[in-house]
Amino acid sequence: MNRRLRWLLAAALIAAGAVAGCGGSGSSAACGSDESVVSSPSPVFGSIAGSDDPRLKRLARAAAGWGLGTVVGGVGYDYDQWLTLGAVPAGLAAWTKRDPVISFVGDDLRPRWGLRQAAVSHAWSADADSFLQLELSKKHPLWLSSYGIDDGHRQWCATIGGRPTRQQDPYGTALVGGRSLVVLANGAKGSELTSLDTDSGRAAWTAGVTGIDRGDFLGDLGDGAVLVGGRAAYELGDARVPAPEGPSLAAVDEATGAVRWRYGSGEVHVVGRAGGLVVIEEVGSRQARPTGKARPAVDLVGLSAAGTVRWRRSAAKLGSDLATAGDTVVANTGTAFVGIDARTGRRIWSRSYPKVPQFLPYGFVLAAQPMLDAHHLLVGGTTGLHSLDVRTGAMHTYALPRDGINTTYWPYQVVLTSQFLAVVTNTGTVVIRRDGA
Repeated sequence: MNRRLRWLLAAALIAAGAVAGCGGSGSSAACGSDESVVSSPSPVFGSIAGSDDPRLKRLARAAAGWGLGTVVGGVGYDYDQWLTLGAVPAGLAAWTKRDPVISFVGDDLRPRWGLRQAAVSHAWSADADSFLQLELSKKHPLWLSSYGIDDGHRQWCATIGGRPTRQQDPYGTALVGGRSLVVLANGAKGSELTSLDTDSGRAAWTAGVTGIDRGDFLGDLGDGAVLVGGRAAYELGDARVPAPEGPSLAAVDEATGAVRWRYGSGEVHVVGRAGGLVVIEEVGSRQARPTGKARPAVDLVGLSAAGTVRWRRSAAKLGSDLATAGDTVVANTGTAFVGIDARTGRRIWSRSYPKVPQFLPYGFVLAAQPMLDAHHLLVGGTTGLHSLDVRTGAMHTYALPRDGINTTYWPYQVVLTSQFLAVVTNTGTVVIRRDGA
């Protein structure tokens, strides 16, 4: 996924007042900042029945009627985006405003362990067995630490790259084949990719990589390859951002670090993978770059795993907010959701929506919305959660309460795991154990 979404939770942590964080190098004692595991962090969630918060109880009653599972806990508060959640295997990661401890909540909603963050720039991700934390700095190379997801035991720490990697630099991780973690960071002579064993943190190879523009995307391409490169969608055609001087994307062999193919002579944003293809937005290199807020002419393109163009169509009427879901590319035009068949590029449905009530509040983007199941995208709105069938455009709404005050129950996060659906609103959070979990 792209860097902005990969580390979205880190940005939320910074906004919450606890500066985001990550771990460090090899097995060196100097790797990583002074962060400590907290064995018994404070509970975040309580029972709804034991709460004396009427707003939380009303939110829980509404959620209980959705038919998505059983409400098993929650917490009330008074605005200020007090709580932030993240999805991790077998639970949730949770932190609160001005608390530097990330708590790892198990399937019983009790905190298993916590990690106290140092006051440095961090970002994080998680896989089935470990919590991975990146520490970014202007003073030292990127540090990557791995913590056991069950108990917080620090398994290893690795220094990546030969130069400091800052928040504005290309960086990120991609899990490939279950055991290899590919990391993008600044090397001695430019961007480098390093492949690490997830169990030990040992490097299998390091390779310099060029022709990746701003390195916004890093992800598994399938067939033992990693795709890296491109830029954020909002940077396409922006005269303030230098245009790439060569290719924009590179496919790299996961086993060796060798480049298999390169693509592009203009600006590219990777939307995602769907229908067996990589879907990108592309601005041709010969286009005049508009100034101000004008958006250039953008094409939507389907690429094969070998880097060949399977289809191309204009994205002029699709807007700039796109995501892949199932075999569909979903676009938000500002007045409608539009479905594009990712295998052919053909439009297959359109679903208009009103300006009021508002869909996608608080800067929500489609790519950050979770999939409720294989065919339904769960889109947050000010009056409900909207389940959008990406095959047909049909929509079902799970209503949130209304109390005459516009923002009381507005959601600012919707977090979905294999076990839980958590709805984080301005005044309270409810956690639903999903049916069958």
